[in-house]
Amino acid sequence: FIGRIKVVGLTSSQLESKLTRQMKPFVKNPDVTVSIASKPSYKVQIYGSVRKPGLYVFTDKATLMEAINMAGGFTDDAKLAAVRVTRFVHHSPYVTETDNCKKILYDGERQYDVPVLENDIIFVPKSKSFFKVLLSFFERAFDFIIFRRIDSSSLVNG
Repeated sequence: FIGRIKVVGLTSSQLESKLTRQMKPFVKNPDVTVSIASKPSYKVQIYGSVRKPGLYVFTDKATLMEAINMAGGFTDDAKLAAVRVTRFVHHSPYVTETDNCKKILYDGERQYDVPVLENDIIFVPKSKSFFKVLLSFFERAFDFIIFRRIDSSSLVNG
């Protein structure tokens, strides 16, 4: 009687009210009950510099930052300005876009907080700052010198 109606985004009680209103011209006292058997879900893969990488299942719409928060948030070495979202679009090859989460977190620019969709792959790369590279080099050099000195002294004394 009432034809097709749009139900996307409505709660079960909102849908009950909408159906009751639309049925009143046809049914004297419509008594409508809506129950949702299960919410549809979708999977998103989150990898790289996040605290808990893996496959996540979402039942509600989620944004990039919400998905990353589900994965425990960024690690200290995350490159926030180069987060990649890869998705399959209309049977075409995967399309990858780079999102600047730094602008979301520090500048409040919500346009970078894109929605995540079914089968998206989110990758957070590691930061390669000059200071970190230099620190890593000195740590390795220090370890090499210490271990070489230990190995040399054990050969001489031993």
